[in-house]
Amino acid sequence: MDLGPSSLQVGTIFNNAAELKLACKAHAIQANFEFVTVKSDKRRYTIKCKDEDCGWQLHASNVENTCRFGIKKLGETPNCFGLMQTTHKQVTNTFIATRI
Repeated sequence: MDLGPSSLQVGTIFNNAAELKLACKAHAIQANFEFVTVKSDKRRYTIKCKDEDCGWQLHASNVENTCRFGIKKLGETPNCFGLMQTTHKQVTNTFIATRI
């Protein structure tokens, strides 16, 4: 599955949280790592690499009290060894259906 270039950059604005989450999943799949959600509510979305030794993290928040979300902080490329298994937490039925 060709996911194309990552759209995750500081300052990128998404129309809603669902679009942001979809982009984060695509990025994790493309970069071959998994993330866990640290905080997810109507105003904030924070995720980090599943590997405790990796410092990769993303933080986004809503823009001017709208439903749009902007990336405020983004770590560089994950410095972990990536996945060592054949499954991927971010590849869900919803993700696959959206990509098709």
